[in-house]
Amino acid sequence: MPSWFPTHTYIWGDWHKDTVLGPERAAHISPLKEGLDQKILFTIHTDAPVTPPDLLTAVYAAVNRKTMFSNTVLGPDQVISP
Repeated sequence: MPSWFPTHTYIWGDWHKDTVLGPERAAHISPLKEGLDQKILFTIHTDAPVTPPDLLTAVYAAVNRKTMFSNTVLGPDQVISP
């Protein structure tokens, strides 16, 4: 069972988009919607202590996929409902 880290899109999404992966590949970080569409059961995690142990931020990131600094929706096709 995958355990995805949607907070990654929020905290480091701009860095991945602009520096490391490029926009197309960065849009597929933690592909929660794709998992749901393929009927894959999954969990989400916070990756503490790398990020604060704040599950609400992880849920916010999964639902909105907005990056912290530019407020860009990173992979709009991967948003899920709460």
